[in-house]
Amino acid sequence: MNNQSQGMTEILKQKTLSSSEVLNIISKYKKSESESEKDALRELVFISSAKFIRKQAWKYARHHPSNDVEEFFNAGVIGLYHALDKFKAVKNVKFLTYAGSWINKKMQDCMHSQNLLTIPKNDFYNKNKETLKNHTDQPP
Repeated sequence: MNNQSQGMTEILKQKTLSSSEVLNIISKYKKSESESEKDALRELVFISSAKFIRKQAWKYARHHPSNDVEEFFNAGVIGLYHALDKFKAVKNVKFLTYAGSWINKKMQDCMHSQNLLTIPKNDFYNKNKETLKNHTDQPP
C-alpha cells in the first residue's frame, strides 16, 4: 500500500463529527480571519465528511469505470470546500445535506469532462419526436 492510500485509510478511520459539531466548526471558519486557522478548520470538516465523499466517489466510479475512484474523490473534495464557503447555517439543515449537492455536482463535472456524458432518455425522446414531427409534416 502506498503512502497516499495509507493516509486515506487513516482519514477514513477518524470519528465522524455530529451535525452540531460540524456547524460549530463552520461558524468558527466563517468568523476566522487567519488562513492557518481556516485551513485547520477546513481539514476537520474534510475528515468528518471523507466517508461520505468516498461513498459517492465509488458510486460514480462503478458506473463509469474509465475514471478512477480517486478522480471522483478529488472532485468531491473540491465540492465540499465550495459548499463550506457558500454554506449559511439555516435551522434544521445539516451541512452534509447541503454539501452533498455540491459534491455530486463536482463529480458530475468530472464525469462530463471525461466525455462520459449520457443523454437522459427523455431528452433523447424529445429530440427524436421533434425530428419525426418535422419530417412527417413535409409531403414526400
